[in-house]
Amino acid sequence: MEAQKATERFEMQRFKTKPYDHQLEAFNLSCEVESFALLMEQGTGKTKVIIDTAAHLFGLGRIDAVLVVAPNGVHRNWIHNELPVHHPDWAPHIATYWSSTPTKAEKKALENLSDPKFVGLRWLSLNVEAFSSEKGRKMAENWLRTHKVLFVIDESSRIKTPTAQRTENILKLAKLAPYRRIMTGTPVTQGPTDVFAQFSFLDENILRTSSYYAFKAEYSELLPANHGLMRHIVARTGSKFTPQVIAKDKNGRPIWRNLDKLQALLAPYSYRKRKVECLDLPPKIYQRLYHELEPVQEKAYKYIKDELRMKMESGDVKVLTKMESILRLQQVVGGHDGESKSYFETPEKNPRIAAMMEALEEIQGGVIIWARFVAEIKAISAALKAKYGDDSVVQYFGEVKQQDRVDAVDKFQASDARFFVGQPHSGGIGLTLTKAKTVIYYSNDYSLETRLQSEDRAHRIGQDESVTYIDVEAVGTIDKAIVKALRDKQDIASLVTGDPKLEWI
Repeated sequence: MEAQKATERFEMQRFKTKPYDHQLEAFNLSCEVESFALLMEQGTGKTKVIIDTAAHLFGLGRIDAVLVVAPNGVHRNWIHNELPVHHPDWAPHIATYWSSTPTKAEKKALENLSDPKFVGLRWLSLNVEAFSSEKGRKMAENWLRTHKVLFVIDESSRIKTPTAQRTENILKLAKLAPYRRIMTGTPVTQGPTDVFAQFSFLDENILRTSSYYAFKAEYSELLPANHGLMRHIVARTGSKFTPQVIAKDKNGRPIWRNLDKLQALLAPYSYRKRKVECLDLPPKIYQRLYHELEPVQEKAYKYIKDELRMKMESGDVKVLTKMESILRLQQVVGGHDGESKSYFETPEKNPRIAAMMEALEEIQGGVIIWARFVAEIKAISAALKAKYGDDSVVQYFGEVKQQDRVDAVDKFQASDARFFVGQPHSGGIGLTLTKAKTVIYYSNDYSLETRLQSEDRAHRIGQDESVTYIDVEAVGTIDKAIVKALRDKQDIASLVTGDPKLEWI
């Protein structure tokens, strides 16, 4: 008993937040190895494992900095949420993210990160797209050459294409880091060839080859050079080299081979865990997804926020109430003005939708997406249908007929549609949507009751896994105050009319 208490006291000092069993297992397996893959499903807490690993390596004197590369929005989440919660207090740290067009505050944060007087662990986070530019690549290279770095690729499936510029740049820089990690719950989305670049980033010796062409030939059935399709390609392109084309079976599926061998190569360098296997996970897991406003939105947002929230009606000046102001500000950050007109030519150009679509690439299974405004629901649905097909989406809001609503629920629950897009005040009460393991709040209703009710559409009897809830948040906007209030179990309306005062960010 005393030995157990001593162990618990030690771990309380070692970790700022107590790890779950699977997190401790992953940490113990990987904390001191040079290269490792955390193939843990979304919501299982792989970010905490990395933070604890970085602090551990810092304590041993092996690193003095961390470079995190993540999808847009996710790279900010490390700085704003994950590090403040999980970074051990015994390891002093400073952290910020890099932007190609930084604000004054962001420039100052970068300057502070390079302060030679600071003694501790330095964290720098970059959007993976930064590596498509020379400016971003140089920033990362300078960081790697001037520090002993733990180099982390979050959602590493973003570098699965070996020929992509960002992948090439990242792979070249990987050798400059003494420690490397990749993180993803979906390492393979198209086929086994997806793992080549990801594990090459860790160590080119893991796969026993540094050639993508040799790797592809080893683990897929290729069409022979005398195949009709191959001869046609060579004749059409005038190529002097025979291309590699993967053969398909009678059902049109690619033919793979030697997968047992591949699995054996990856196993010593990776840890796999699914949410359903983590019996100690909480029933609800909360995350945030960040994005920035475009200039047209920033201008509209500033006008509403700074010009006393005024509008003209019949020639008279009327001051908007705080509730009306919040409504208008929410419409702006969602991508629409007060007349439901979009600021963007296509939904995909909306940074809020773009961030959500990126996040969906790493999410498996059914997804509920709640949005406050009809214009948002229509834009979200259009983007999803363009990428995943018309049958992938069902809608549930005021304009949808009653029978169509019933059909939407049935189609989603039967897994015939992957995405359920609706308004929380319309579909957030009384429905059973347990096919969803992920719920995204594109925008929030102001009511705490509506939020709690909408959360429980997925988390109810019939749900056999933890559910992950993701709030999409525009940096430096009203989003932060709304999400904080709801998570603190406070009704927005009560904050507007009484204490505590709502922060205007």
